[in-house]
Amino acid sequence: MKKIILSLLVIELLITPTVGLAVETDVFEVIDNIVKYAYGIFLAAAALSIIICAYYFITAAGDPQKITKAKYFLLYTLIGVLVAVLSKGLVALIKKIAGVE
Repeated sequence: MKKIILSLLVIELLITPTVGLAVETDVFEVIDNIVKYAYGIFLAAAALSIIICAYYFITAAGDPQKITKAKYFLLYTLIGVLVAVLSKGLVALIKKIAGVE
């Protein structure tokens, strides 16, 4: 049952931006909408990752190996947030260079 619900959720996440973007004709607007949608998902995943990372730090109880694992988890989360922020900036930069408002 959980697999069915998870599959339906994934299908919904894939269909929603496609249906919403079907009326757009400008390539830059389509790309901008995709980036906005992905940005929201990335930020939600980043928030969840930071909570998981905090759990790893709390449950490490001084074990250096677990603390190292938590540090790497935090590093990869911050890199993911940086990529998400840069993706929005890159779209804005390309739109400005192309002269599209």
